[in-house]
Amino acid sequence: MMIARFIIATLFALTLASPVSAHSDHGAAAPITEAQASEQADAVKQYLVDNQQVEASWNEAGNGAVSLKEVEAGKLWVVQYNNPAASDPAARSLYVIIDELGNVLAANHTGEI
Repeated sequence: MMIARFIIATLFALTLASPVSAHSDHGAAAPITEAQASEQADAVKQYLVDNQQVEASWNEAGNGAVSLKEVEAGKLWVVQYNNPAASDPAARSLYVIIDELGNVLAANHTGEI
């Protein structure tokens, strides 16, 4: 009987403690700026170079052109880099596509998601 009371008291205490430990900062995240999208895309490009997923010459590609694209699902940042030194002519553009909250959706040579 003593164990049952202990279990019930513990469960009751835990149900009271959970609202106390909750926090209220689960609101909508703010959209990223053009500068933040550019920084995020630069980091993705560097990651691709470091992991040998694109040629090392992409380090010399410079800053990408940033544009905001409106699609059915919302707004997307598209950062386009050009690399005339790329050995494959079909892979001389690199697109990094980021949603308005800063999540990277794609990085490819076609610009498609």
